[in-house]
Amino acid sequence: MGHNDDDKYIVGTYLERRESPEVECQLQEQLHLILRRLMETKGLYQNERVDDSIFVKYQTSKSLKSEFSKRPIDLYSRIASDGTSRDTQRNVKRGYNGIQLYADGMILSSYVPNINILCTVCKSSSSFICVHSINHVPDLNIYPKSGNETEQLYSLMYQCPVCRDSVVTYQILRKGLKFQITGRSSPYRPIIENVWPKHIVKIIEDARIAVAEGDISAGYYHLRTALEFYLKSEIKIAYKTKVDGVELCEKYNSKQDHRLKDGFPSPLPIYAKLSEGMHSREVSAEEFELLQKQFHDHLFAKKLFSEYRTHV
Repeated sequence: MGHNDDDKYIVGTYLERRESPEVECQLQEQLHLILRRLMETKGLYQNERVDDSIFVKYQTSKSLKSEFSKRPIDLYSRIASDGTSRDTQRNVKRGYNGIQLYADGMILSSYVPNINILCTVCKSSSSFICVHSINHVPDLNIYPKSGNETEQLYSLMYQCPVCRDSVVTYQILRKGLKFQITGRSSPYRPIIENVWPKHIVKIIEDARIAVAEGDISAGYYHLRTALEFYLKSEIKIAYKTKVDGVELCEKYNSKQDHRLKDGFPSPLPIYAKLSEGMHSREVSAEEFELLQKQFHDHLFAKKLFSEYRTHV
């Protein structure tokens, strides 16, 4: 991992030991993944944790996990407020001394990642850039609250690189190895891919927002509703018409390209899994993502096959 002179304060947070700087670099990569997931895909008060597997390979894994739960972590933008260099705010650290004789008191610094979100001004989906970061409350020695699970509060300001008129600010709370999104200046809105038919886009959006806010059961309900609306529109049935789900899927399948019936996601098993989750409330975000992907892939395959029709 290469560093230039501009990164000296980042390199300076590594300890001189056999595990370093590898373990610090892996944690910094984890922080990037966590922050992206929180800001790109999560609603308020949703959590992400550092994956403990980054410590497992080391004989000192238990002590490393304890160390990084305690160590202060500072997050920085690569862009300064004047748009020319890194944020000079990094030089202001209140509430603790950056020079410590023990590992769990030493600051670990990390840059924050760009995030891919929808701009509400120019409507483009682009990589927003962090233009300002705050690791403390100005003039108050509140954070970090040192302990076995050190607590910190971060404020990260992102700007649209296309129009530069849209700025979104996030507040992230850290407790040990857990990070929670506790504030955002605009509500979470998912990016909806073009493959989704316009008449169900709002329902797909509602499904994703529900899951992003932790209401997984509602996500299942909205996704099944989107599937029902799509199937009914394809076989020319009014949305209000009551039809058994199995019958609805079979009527739809009977009218589809024969190539869709072998080896590609089919509506019936997707519908069945969504119904099962709705009635049992045994749901998970992982299964929701899988079912949504299968629905998406079915639509994508159908669109592709329509462009390459056969006469068989």
